[in-house]
Amino acid sequence: MLTSLLYAHQLTILQVNDLGTDELVRLVADGLAHGLALAQGDRALALAPQTATGDRGEAAAAGVSTRLVDLFCGAGLFGVSLAATGRFASVQGLELGADSVRSAGLNAQANGVGALCRFEATDLAFSDKPPAALAAALAPQASSAHEGSELVVVIDPPRAGLSGAMRAALRQSSARVLLYVSCDAQTLGRDVADLCGTEGAGPAFRLARATPVDLTPHAARVETVCLLWRPFGA
Repeated sequence: MLTSLLYAHQLTILQVNDLGTDELVRLVADGLAHGLALAQGDRALALAPQTATGDRGEAAAAGVSTRLVDLFCGAGLFGVSLAATGRFASVQGLELGADSVRSAGLNAQANGVGALCRFEATDLAFSDKPPAALAAALAPQASSAHEGSELVVVIDPPRAGLSGAMRAALRQSSARVLLYVSCDAQTLGRDVADLCGTEGAGPAFRLARATPVDLTPHAARVETVCLLWRPFGA
């Protein structure tokens, strides 16, 4: 259980619905676990030798480390919460604002995961080439012949959603699992259609599930948590 999140700047946006926020974190954590099961099971089927009985072993999925990239990480709600589960070898958060990045670092330290997390301010609304920090975060990680690496990405953008350049960067990334948390159904639909569509550079993702969360009751909008993944070797 996390301690209370800390905020280094008075203008940080806060969620006042604690139960709804806890549900969002739970859905993201469960979604990543389910997505990794899909991705690593698919990896095992693709790489493991077939036995005489026609079964493929699970050994190919063993030794696979998982790193998490948290885009639009804010004060670290998802990144710090997920780091505390112990499921990830590293957590990197990227955010537009330096004040939010400072808050995320404080939250990681307060919750005992400071050594596991790294947060950095960078331009996530780019319209051309990805900034260096993002390009490095999304690039394949070197692995030995005996150890692989999975990249999972959580994105929680503002209502405007993702820029076309960001959608292209995600499709061309090494990410196998993507959790998209959206507060606007229209931009979510546009972005998911682009990430999963047949057009565009890079392998398409597959939409596994979408779950609404009534984070602001009596309002006209809902939060939506979408799980996307893509098969090994796609």
